[in-house]
Amino acid sequence: MAVGVTVKASYDFNLMLKRTPKLMANMINDVADILRDDMKLGAQRGEDIRGKKFVDLQPLTVRAKRRKGSATAKLPLFDTGRMIGLGSARGTTGIWVKKRAKPKSLSAIITLPRNRQVAGRVHNEGLGPQPQRRFFYEIGKDNLKRPRPKIDKTLRNTSVKIARSAHKGAA
Repeated sequence: MAVGVTVKASYDFNLMLKRTPKLMANMINDVADILRDDMKLGAQRGEDIRGKKFVDLQPLTVRAKRRKGSATAKLPLFDTGRMIGLGSARGTTGIWVKKRAKPKSLSAIITLPRNRQVAGRVHNEGLGPQPQRRFFYEIGKDNLKRPRPKIDKTLRNTSVKIARSAHKGAA
């Protein structure tokens, strides 16, 4: 025997419109953090943003880095820590989120420290004698395959939060 079930729910879409910008800003910041962390992790593993191994350093470069006391002489882009680095709130070392999204400004900017931007572009694009070592995503140009599962989860969670924010009685 078939049983019919009816669910009644009330939604306040004005409330949803009021709460959505803050939830969207949080989501954009979460995605920026995911991308920043993925770029750092990939570079630490010696992989470009497509998951391919970086072109090896020339033997002369490895020897020069060893003479300077490098602990990571064979790993491209990860010697002094200034290019990829551990990052910091002020962006003095490594990739960092320069601008975080806010409810009235729904965008985030991920960048390198000012003193590493030219060198970063040379490495990322393979300008001059440098082989290309793509470590920095260009949104709209690059396939975000590696961080995509985390980004998708963040988007799904935010969609649920937005829907729940409109349900009458929601906090």
